[in-house]
Amino acid sequence: MQENEMLKLFQAIREIFPESFLQLLDKNNRMIQETPRPEYYPDESVSYSGFKEIVSLKNAQGEAFYKLTFPVAPIYMLRLLIPAAKTEDVFTSAKMAESIIQLFQAKPTRKAQTSRQSDMALLLDHLLHPTSTEDHTYTALLAAELDLDMSLPRAVCLLQLQAPDGMSPPAKAAAAQTFFQMVRHFISSAGNQDILGNFGSSEIILCHVMTEEAPMLFFDNLYDYLKKNSVFHCSIAVGLTVNNLNDYASSFSSAKSAFRYASSQSASQKNIYFVTAFLAEHLVYQLPENLFEHFFQAELSYLESNATAVKTIQALVENNMDLVSSAEDLFIHRNTMVFRLNQLKKSLNLNPLHKDNDRFKLILLYHYYRKIHSANTSAKEAL
Repeated sequence: MQENEMLKLFQAIREIFPESFLQLLDKNNRMIQETPRPEYYPDESVSYSGFKEIVSLKNAQGEAFYKLTFPVAPIYMLRLLIPAAKTEDVFTSAKMAESIIQLFQAKPTRKAQTSRQSDMALLLDHLLHPTSTEDHTYTALLAAELDLDMSLPRAVCLLQLQAPDGMSPPAKAAAAQTFFQMVRHFISSAGNQDILGNFGSSEIILCHVMTEEAPMLFFDNLYDYLKKNSVFHCSIAVGLTVNNLNDYASSFSSAKSAFRYASSQSASQKNIYFVTAFLAEHLVYQLPENLFEHFFQAELSYLESNATAVKTIQALVENNMDLVSSAEDLFIHRNTMVFRLNQLKKSLNLNPLHKDNDRFKLILLYHYYRKIHSANTSAKEAL
């Protein structure tokens, strides 16, 4: 294999064995690439060997490691150091690495754009809907074949499309395809490490490399470009940033959650939603309900019997604790708002205007209350 192919193989092995210390060298003992070596890993000199090896060794603290060495024709060698505690079966790990090497040596070169698009869609499907360890291995191989560095920080972003009223299905499908090509054209100016695909005609998925100092500017520009050049109305949700194959599904889930959280807010000038802007809401949906029930038992009982308190807290949360704006939303005098706030302080033992911890606790309480009542309403509607 050529050196550029070896670097792709190196990246694929790195994705599959993230806990390993990995080195790539040639038969002249030139170190081509290596991962950072953690301090507690054994520090051994390395030289080219034409033999496959599996050797056990220990570090200075007596912790066990496995050293796996693989020659790769014609002139290369891969060496892995893996903590024994992270390896259930070293022979299975060795076979997995060897299979990847064989696949790289045998795989044909495919450069057709249609093949790349098909592979990109397949990669997205495996990233967002993983099923097994073998699937993880295949995903790493496919990413390497597409020249994608999966160690880069990416966020899964959803672009939801809404067609104008009265648009016929054929026209909608054609416009959606044009929209997809517009997104492809826009991201091509930022490099070739973004991953793009579409599931159906109303949703596009973009795994964007989050290396900009101000990522909001990228999405602002994308939104403006699409609004100017397309008939569709577009909303964008940005999930959590990840750099591990195992975490793309979570980022995808968090992007979908961002749309759910945003649905309870008033429409913004640009429909761009970062899940990181909904920290409290995200915690409410991620943490076990029994945890909230335990810590908020008294507060929830108070809210269940006091609709005015619920409306007051809602106004405070939605207006960032600003008394004047909250009073205007409730159509009450500022003094009445102050009175209600003092009632909340006494009943809930919280001072959200002057204590950050109390403010965050009140926000969590409000969103959890909304969550359980939304679930109850949905259950009743289903009956």
